[in-house]
Amino acid sequence: MYDISGGEYGTARSADRTADGDSAIPTQSGAAPAPKGAGRNHPGSRNLRHLVDVSFDWANRRSRRVLQEAREKVASRSTRRFTLSIGFAAVLNCATDLFQLVVTLFVATWLSDRPAGMEYPAFALTTIFVGLVWIVASAVLRHYDRTAFQRHAAEDAALVSILVMAVTTMVAFVNLVVRDTAAVPKVPQFLFVLWPMALFLRLVVFRAVSEKEAPSDKVLIVGAGALARFTSEDLEKRGRHDIVGFLDLPGEGCSGSLSSRLLGSSDALEQVLRTTAVSEVFIAGEMLKYADSMQAAIRVCEKLGVPFAVPAHNFRLERAQPIENKAVADGYLHYHPVALKPRQMALKRLFDITAAAVRDAQIPLDGRQRREAAGIAEGA
Repeated sequence: MYDISGGEYGTARSADRTADGDSAIPTQSGAAPAPKGAGRNHPGSRNLRHLVDVSFDWANRRSRRVLQEAREKVASRSTRRFTLSIGFAAVLNCATDLFQLVVTLFVATWLSDRPAGMEYPAFALTTIFVGLVWIVASAVLRHYDRTAFQRHAAEDAALVSILVMAVTTMVAFVNLVVRDTAAVPKVPQFLFVLWPMALFLRLVVFRAVSEKEAPSDKVLIVGAGALARFTSEDLEKRGRHDIVGFLDLPGEGCSGSLSSRLLGSSDALEQVLRTTAVSEVFIAGEMLKYADSMQAAIRVCEKLGVPFAVPAHNFRLERAQPIENKAVADGYLHYHPVALKPRQMALKRLFDITAAAVRDAQIPLDGRQRREAAGIAEGA
């Protein structure tokens, strides 16, 4: 018979404890109880503690995920609530500029020590002529086009200056026609009031308002992996881009959330660009794995003249910061088919408008000269 009153079996039994964990259950043999905490190394207790830790960890992660989804939902609702329709900033800018012209005429006339008011015929006619010149010139320059706020700030300032000079020329012409005491503002006072106000409203106020409009740029993302998914989430969060769809790279697994928006393979990029209008193509792929496919996509974009963007790098940076942060603000390097020169483009636009105005002014003169020459020939 085995003696179970002591030895190995007795010691094991003495380790059993009551529910309060303080007093030991006495054994029949009267052996000394095991040290406190000896039963904690039992495999069953370890499995129980592991199960409890895993449950708490899962609950913690789940609660964080629910809170994050709730924050994103509230943020998206607030963004949609304060999103303006496309073209709202341009319409508001046009109405404000016309009101600003009337106010400028009143203030400039008052600064010129002349009577101001719609009861004066000269003032009323000047207001009508200046408004018509502003509307026609802004239509020619496409100043209130819904994509006008995407211009460079220097080009925008140049176009505003052209509009101001156009209406100032009209005011100067009116001053030459009417008498000195007429209810018409002088040119220096009118230019001093209108020019700074027009530049401030356009460059500071309405360019900021246009950023609250709904997405106006349609983009296509080449790639369907994790980087493409993160890129789409970032672009949608910024609210300035409308994603047309995705093209997966050969051999790249498609993320589950992007499968419904997948347009095909990157090999069909040229066909998609010929049938779909996009403002830019984001090539979102790992350069070390899909270098050939990404290079082929770049060739297609350069061939068709479509702006594109490639990842700035594929390295993880912890403390390093780029010197030119604006160049890689979204993690991409953006390229255009040709070099952008906003100042040169603004000067070219000014030259084109001036040359067109001179040409149009010479056409009636040439016609009169031809009629005079014809009359001289008939008289001879």
